[in-house]
Amino acid sequence: MQIKNNALSLFDYIGNYAKTEQAFERGINNQKRDVAADLRSLQQDIALDKVDETLKRLQSGEQGMSINTLNNMLNFSLAPISKDLQNVAAGIGIVGKVELKKMEGKWAVTSELAADNSNIKQLQAYIDRNAKLNTKLDNLSKLSAMYELGLSQNYAKQLQEAGVSEPEVVSYLTQSREYLYGLERFKLNAGGLSPTSRGEADTLFSAIKETLGLTDEKG
Repeated sequence: MQIKNNALSLFDYIGNYAKTEQAFERGINNQKRDVAADLRSLQQDIALDKVDETLKRLQSGEQGMSINTLNNMLNFSLAPISKDLQNVAAGIGIVGKVELKKMEGKWAVTSELAADNSNIKQLQAYIDRNAKLNTKLDNLSKLSAMYELGLSQNYAKQLQEAGVSEPEVVSYLTQSREYLYGLERFKLNAGGLSPTSRGEADTLFSAIKETLGLTDEKG
């Protein structure tokens, strides 16, 4: 994604995203909480299939945690789903990479293979009839976007410290949020399941630095 250098005011950014962004900012910057306690609480929610409730607490600012805790939660939640889909794909003979993409409210399997490929149809049928899996994919996609947005907010502070103007920082955050939350897809291959948004915060940060002519100092 190419970062556009749009002149937006702080009010343009706050107008649409105030509650979510400010609450999430409070959450990821709260470094005084007991991380172990947060993880135990999150793991309990996951075990009880209450990830959606955790997401609501994160967005409201009720659940205080560091960005690393959010990353741990994502990895913990992703592992069993990745293993399950890997086993299913291998069991029906799918070789190579496929993608799961949110389309018209459901997770659709896409691949370089023909759409009528029987293996692809079997994987799609498995996902279609598993409502709990669909919910977990929804939650994982949101968690990944949240984590990447948290990184982007940290990077925004670096831009401010480098003297980048407020409108440019606001534009970077606005476009990052829209882009990250729009990446409702996963990659599935022999290495496992991975949200497509994974690592995109770094890519976006590199893009804005290049656009603005910023370079990393090496000493």
